[in-house]
Formats: sequence, structure tokens, C-alpha cells
Amino acid sequence: MIIATGKITKRYAVAFLNVNLEKFTPAYIEGITSFASFISTNKLFQATLDIPSLPFKTKKFIVERTLENQNQPPSISKLVFLLLKDKRIDILSAVLKQIVFLYKRRENKYHFTVTTSHELTNQEQQAVTNFIKKQIPNHITTEFIIDTTLISGIRIEGDDYKWERSIAKKLHSIEQKILRQEELW
Repeated sequence: MIIATGKITKRYAVAFLNVNLEKFTPAYIEGITSFASFISTNKLFQATLDIPSLPFKTKKFIVERTLENQNQPPSISKLVFLLLKDKRIDILSAVLKQIVFLYKRRENKYHFTVTTSHELTNQEQQAVTNFIKKQIPNHITTEFIIDTTLISGIRIEGDDYKWERSIAKKLHSIEQKILRQEELW
């Protein structure tokens, strides 16, 4: 079912992109990303829209008010109403995320989150950015985050890529080897 849902999600996203591509601006993408985040954190929104006994008029009111509060364009409301009509509102968040992902791929834009165990200097940040640019020669953006659980290391994550070097990863790898050896006994 997950594979089928992934294909369906991608079809809705591709159709949305094809119809609305000329409207895409950085602000438009940010709006879609923001709305996807809202839906992910407010599960009650989707759950309410998924109630079969709730009249469509009420669902329409909820959607319109929410989209108005979220400053979303009419194209998003059309997508939400289409998913409601098709009884697929449960995949709304995934469709929105897929739209952003596919748009960035069309534009050859990649975003990477660089997580380190300590703060990096500007020179170190530039070295990490240069490393990523050597691996992926497209337009990239980077975001730097500190996570002390890495235990002296660095993790670079994008939608399609992940690099990690840390003591925590090494310890996890050793733990997995020990567990596999114990299974053999």
C-alpha cells in the first residue's frame, strides 16, 4: 500500500506542477512548504477532513478558513478540494512535500542540512559547502545546525544524499556488529 500511495502522491504532484508551474516563485514554494508543515504538525486538520459523516459544506468552510489564515493561493484550495473529492485527503501533506521536491529537481536545486557536534567557523562552513558542490554540481543551499548527540562529528543530509562521520555512528556500527555476532552464537 505504501508503494501505491507513493505513486499516487507523485501523480498528483506532477499534475499540480504541470498546471501551475508558471506561478512558482520562491514565495510560492515557501507557502507550500509552510502549509505542508502545518498539516504535519496539526494532524487534527486532516483527520477532521477525513470524517465521512462531516458534510462537504463544513469541510469546505474549514479548508477555506485554514487556507485564508495560511495565506495560500487558490491553486492550493483546488488541490485540497480535489483530494477531498477523490477521498484521498490523507495524502495531502505528502503531495505538498512531493510538489516542492519535484519542483526543486526540475530547477536543479538541492538543500542540505549540515549537522555538527559543535559550531563551525565561516571557513569550515565554506569547506563543507565546497565539498557538497564537488559532489553535486547543481545549485545548492546549506543550513548549519548543532547537535551535541553526534559526539564529535558531522552529518550532511539532503533529499537524495547523506554523508556522516561521527563517533556516534562508529559506536552504532560497532554495536550492530556485536549484535550480529551474538545472533550467530
